[in-house]
Amino acid sequence: MTAENARLWVHTLLVLGILGSCDIPNKSPSPSGAPSTPPSPGASVSNTPSISATAPWTASPGPNPSQPLAGSTWTLLGATSHVAPPGSIRVALRQDEYLEIWADLFPDSTAPAVDFGVVIVVDFNPLVEASCPDLILTDVEVDEINRLVYGNFLNPPSSCSDVAGSQTIVVAIQRSALPTGAVTFRNMREYQLCADCGRETEEVTVLL
Repeated sequence: MTAENARLWVHTLLVLGILGSCDIPNKSPSPSGAPSTPPSPGASVSNTPSISATAPWTASPGPNPSQPLAGSTWTLLGATSHVAPPGSIRVALRQDEYLEIWADLFPDSTAPAVDFGVVIVVDFNPLVEASCPDLILTDVEVDEINRLVYGNFLNPPSSCSDVAGSQTIVVAIQRSALPTGAVTFRNMREYQLCADCGRETEEVTVLL
């Protein structure tokens, strides 16, 4: 075994030791419907979040080329990989919170303008295998009964390493599509991390 292979093997064991018995799912439950085609700049569409018409900011490596730019209640703002802690999620209800998140993920870039009277911003960071940051956000689901909002993701089959990483997808979500009161946001409907692996970072509850 070469020194480089040994280093990589030790790195892998360290990460797996942190994750314990956590499994990395290949895909979340099938989406309820295909996301709609994003409107052309200047079009007036009542169910599209109020954001600037600029294209989403991406950092290398960027999103999967098949990533939709919008759904019926959400719009992609930006995407990157291996910047945020794996399995974490953040929600911005105000401009200052949004700018703080954006600066963490995309330093030295300008955040797309959003209207927080109309939308909120969610920073999804699902756990992925480090060499395969190719998740596709297909929809944002709302479980009214459990007051839970989560992403529906697809992960195309591929041959990857076992080293953990994160894939970041930042979206604006219409407030009108969300419950009011205390609402929990989670990367996916089911937890990715095991109970002893830092699962508390996978969800956040805010007051809408």
